[in-house]
Amino acid sequence: MLRKDETVTLRLRSTDVTHGFFQRALGIDAEIEPGKVTEVTLTPRVPGRYSTIGDHFCGSGHGNMRMTFVVQ
Repeated sequence: MLRKDETVTLRLRSTDVTHGFFQRALGIDAEIEPGKVTEVTLTPRVPGRYSTIGDHFCGSGHGNMRMTFVVQ
């Protein structure tokens, strides 16, 4: 859960292949490369539920690569 108007930094890491992480309303568009840490800093302004998608095909489990952010 994220809090409205509170800045957070996500630290994203992949151990296998390059992944893409996208959520337009929260301003997230990141590429996560294997063996590297990708930092994404955001300040959510509007409460709600925000679904994310993996936007780089990463293999057979790609369709299950979803996440939901809750902002209160």
